[in-house]
Amino acid sequence: MRTPIGGDYGMSQICPWPIDTLPYDGFFSHCSLYEGVAGDFDLTEELEVKAAEIKQRHLERPAIRSRDWYQNQKATNSDAFRAGKAAAGTQGRM
Repeated sequence: MRTPIGGDYGMSQICPWPIDTLPYDGFFSHCSLYEGVAGDFDLTEELEVKAAEIKQRHLERPAIRSRDWYQNQKATNSDAFRAGKAAAGTQGRM
């Protein structure tokens, strides 16, 4: 996301303090909401297990979406799907 100098990334609507107090200027920078929070939170064992499950689901999500998209294309548009697969299989063959 690129924002000109002085841009606020839309933060002015959700930030309860003045945007000028943030430690970055918006020029080729980032939105601080995407940063992880580092630290030891003294989580209980149950919460640590839950956090690990959530992290695993986030890692698996792209593969599931890809599989679902592939199956949907195959089921709903089989002729074009087969033609696309055939064309992809012959690319680079000479």
